[in-house]
Amino acid sequence: MFDTYKIDSMFDLYLGLSPLIWKGIFSFLNVFIVGLLLALFATKYQKRKEVEIQIEGEILKLRLKAYERINVFLGRLYQHIAPPAYQEVEYEVYLDGFNFWYNHPEFAKCFNSEKEFDSLYADMENLTIQEHPYLDFDVEVKLSDSLATLTHLKLILDAFTDMEHLEKHHFSMEVAQQHIDMAYRLTGIAMQNEVGGIYCKMDKQIAKRLRNITLSYGEPKFTKWWHNVRERFFEHLDRWFYAGGWKKRLYWLLSRTAMRKRAYMVESLPKLILMLMYVHYSEQYSRNEFDDELDDDKREQLIREFHKDFMMLYYH
Repeated sequence: MFDTYKIDSMFDLYLGLSPLIWKGIFSFLNVFIVGLLLALFATKYQKRKEVEIQIEGEILKLRLKAYERINVFLGRLYQHIAPPAYQEVEYEVYLDGFNFWYNHPEFAKCFNSEKEFDSLYADMENLTIQEHPYLDFDVEVKLSDSLATLTHLKLILDAFTDMEHLEKHHFSMEVAQQHIDMAYRLTGIAMQNEVGGIYCKMDKQIAKRLRNITLSYGEPKFTKWWHNVRERFFEHLDRWFYAGGWKKRLYWLLSRTAMRKRAYMVESLPKLILMLMYVHYSEQYSRNEFDDELDDDKREQLIREFHKDFMMLYYH
């Protein structure tokens, strides 16, 4: 017969260890393995967070440098040229009656010539592309709006420049260049507040961002959505400037409240083109002769001819 004690011992021991000892071993392994896994996860997560913070810190440095470059660049729009008194009188003849917003007949240095304006415009395009990845949404919007303002002016000035070089007008190179230089300087004066405002608004926006600087920057989804809605609404509303009836009245009501600056830009561009028409005909007629001495049919004919040639080049 088997020994009952030996049989019981076989069930109580495994590899020579009692159940109590095995229970202790398993409890230790449970705590050790779980702790080890948590420690490995925590180490990996901590390392990842350190890398993320380091990357965010480098991006923040690039963002601050981008702000600095933008502010310094747009400072070029604040460098004004004050013409001598005799030229001021000449400029005022063309500007009279258009109600442009300017404090004094002076213009930003970039409007001194076609070459200087085109250089600034090209530099601003490159700046917008290069700094785009580092900009906060509100700063990027302001920069894009600034470039859009200069784009409107460039399209008009490029069309006028091409027009003065058309052979049908028989302008010498010297006369054509005089007209072009006059057009750029008059545009600089007429849009003085609008162009100067580009720097002021951007400087204010950058200062606001710097006062609330953060290491990381969240995606402003609602702000983007609201901006896009407003832009589409105002783009549609801009067309009502040329409409009549209640649309025109509603446009004027809103233009004096919610969209005053935008409305001024929409109203200024047709007036700017009309002012350049006087420059175009300045070899034949003075401003007073064109307005007061020409008969109505002749004046209308000249306006139609200018408008036809200009719009052909403007949309080219």
